[in-house]
Amino acid sequence: MQEKSVRTVEQRRYQRIVVPEGLGIRVSGCEGGKAVDGIATVIGLGGMFCRTQDKLPPGTALSLRLTCADTSFEAKCSVRHANEQGMGVEFTGFTPENKQRLENLLLQFQT
Repeated sequence: MQEKSVRTVEQRRYQRIVVPEGLGIRVSGCEGGKAVDGIATVIGLGGMFCRTQDKLPPGTALSLRLTCADTSFEAKCSVRHANEQGMGVEFTGFTPENKQRLENLLLQFQT
C-alpha cells in the first residue's frame, strides 16, 4: 500500500501570513474583459488567497494591483485554485521594486 503525501505548512517554499483585520489588501485587475476585485486574506512571497466573487478558472494568467494603506504595486499571477470564497493565486512575476514593496508589506504584518 502506498502512502499519500501530505504537504504541510513546513514544506511550503514561502511563509504565509494571515492579513491582520483592519489592514485589508485590496486586489484589483482585469483579464479577458472580466474585472477582478477582492481582498487578500492570506499572503506570502509565493502568492495569496483573494476573497472575491470574481473568480477565474485555474491556469488563468493575469496582472493584479495590490493596495494596502500607502503601498500599491502590481504582480503577474496565475490562478491556482478557486472555491466559493475566492481564489488562490501564485505570483509569477514582479519588477524588483514591486517585489521589495511586497517584502516590506510582509515585514509590517509580522511585527
